[in-house]
Amino acid sequence: ILNPTLVILISAPIALIVVGPIGTIIGNGLAVAINFLSVKLGFIIVGILAATFPFIVMTGMHHALTPIGLNAIATGGTDTLIFVSQVCSNLAQSGASLAVAVRSKDSNMKQLASAAGVSALYGVTLKLKRPVVAASIAAGIGGIVGGLLQVSLYIAQNCIMAIPAFIGEKGLSNLIYGIIMIVVSFVAAFVLTL
Repeated sequence: ILNPTLVILISAPIALIVVGPIGTIIGNGLAVAINFLSVKLGFIIVGILAATFPFIVMTGMHHALTPIGLNAIATGGTDTLIFVSQVCSNLAQSGASLAVAVRSKDSNMKQLASAAGVSALYGVTLKLKRPVVAASIAAGIGGIVGGLLQVSLYIAQNCIMAIPAFIGEKGLSNLIYGIIMIVVSFVAAFVLTL
């Protein structure tokens, strides 16, 4: 009883007073940097952001980027950066996890990796390290494809459910390009992990 109580009594104030504010400052700085770089780098920033999203999510700084994507949708009707990058990253995580499920000989890991592949969670890829690197590279490739094709999302979405969110003013071509981007992210992660 004493050990968990002391852990909470010590760590909660540290998290609230030190870690939280530092994370907010860094996250806001990251948001400003991404806005600046999106103007300077064009389509390449989509790939860079997609490749770094697993690490951004690990630190919780992705929450600072969501308002940028929401603002883009609210003011311009579409997002071509934040949510597009997240879709690439999440589908790459899914592909990498399913490749681990295919390769693993351990039945528990197979089951865990299969579930992580469906849900696109980071638990398997981060634990094994090489799959998270493969997913990061694949997300970057998918992001560059999405940036080159100028894929747009009309609704805030960051997973396979984004497919209907590709339907909008740009017509059927945006839907097709969005699906191509998703397939590239997933397949590249699957192959690189294998």
